[in-house]
Amino acid sequence: LGDAANAGGAKRPLKFAHHRVRTIQDRVALVHQQMIAGTKDPKVYSLAREVLSRKSGDSWSVAEKDHKGEVTALFNEVRKRVRYTWDPTDYDAFQTPARTLEMGTADCDDGTSLLGALCRSVGHQVRSRIVQTKGAPTWNHIYLIAKVGSTWMPLDPSVDKPAGWEVPREMVLKMKDFDVVEGG
Repeated sequence: LGDAANAGGAKRPLKFAHHRVRTIQDRVALVHQQMIAGTKDPKVYSLAREVLSRKSGDSWSVAEKDHKGEVTALFNEVRKRVRYTWDPTDYDAFQTPARTLEMGTADCDDGTSLLGALCRSVGHQVRSRIVQTKGAPTWNHIYLIAKVGSTWMPLDPSVDKPAGWEVPREMVLKMKDFDVVEGG
């Protein structure tokens, strides 16, 4: 398929690994597999800590133990670094979180994988939420929800909306949450 420029401008071959994903469970499992692997990726791990260790004057930009502030800061970083871009026509491509950072583009599953890896790498419990919107023939969107205290906060980096926004319920035909479980 040619070459893709990486963040440093050098060319690197664009390769697609072929994964057979027949069901929505297969798709979610692949997103979770990449998310879990990304949690341990040095680039992702370092970026999460870089974001949360930023200072504003003498104070932390996000106060220690401000869990909502942490997931919001990580969400905002993904929104700043990654542009939503569709997959190739007639092909569902999946990127690792590191590759998403490198390329600066992602669709909803790649953005979910990256944001989930960032959140997990600093100890936040996350789930994936899938939806089928009215008029769509099948499940057509995935995004992250992160546990903040006793509630689950939606984080959809594929839309130009703030942390906490999610697909309006009146647009949703079906919705299902999936726990992210290592080895599961």
